[in-house]
Amino acid sequence: MLLIIGGLSGAGKTTLGKYLRDYWNFRWIDLDGGPGANIVARLKTSTQWHQFCACNPAALLKHCPGRTVLTFPSFPIVQAPVYRDSTEVRIRYLTGPRQLCFSRANARAGINEKYWDLNNRDLLKYLETSCPNEWKVLVVTETNEARPVAELAAEVLALS
Repeated sequence: MLLIIGGLSGAGKTTLGKYLRDYWNFRWIDLDGGPGANIVARLKTSTQWHQFCACNPAALLKHCPGRTVLTFPSFPIVQAPVYRDSTEVRIRYLTGPRQLCFSRANARAGINEKYWDLNNRDLLKYLETSCPNEWKVLVVTETNEARPVAELAAEVLALS
C-alpha cells in the first residue's frame, strides 16, 4: 500500500508519518525535507516523478515497496482520480482551521503569515472546491482541539 499524505502547513503530516512508521510499521518518506528527501532529489528527474506529478502515483509504486507513507509539503496537489477507491494507493489531505495550522507551522518553523498563505493558497482552493470529501481528514475536534494522532491514523487507514 502506498499512502500519500498531503495537507496544510502545520496540519500534522510529519507527526502522522512518524506515527505510522513507529506504530504501524510503514516505511516513511518525508518529501518535505526530512529523512527521505534524498529520494525526491533522485526522483525529480525521473520519468516516475513526472508521471506522479501528472496524477499517476502508480509510477512510484515500484520505488515504495510494501507499506509506504509519503508525506508531502503543502504546495503539491496530488489528485489521481483513478485511485479514488484503491487499496493499493490511498490519498489523504490533513486539514483544519487556517489560523490553527498557521500557528502550528509558525511555532515549528518560524514562518510568517505571508509565506504560509503563499504555500497553502492553491491547496486551500483545491480543498474547498474539488477535493473528494473522503480524502479530507480534519485534524481538530469540534471544539478546535488537536485530535490524537492515533485517531488520525485510524481514519487515514480507514479503521474507524
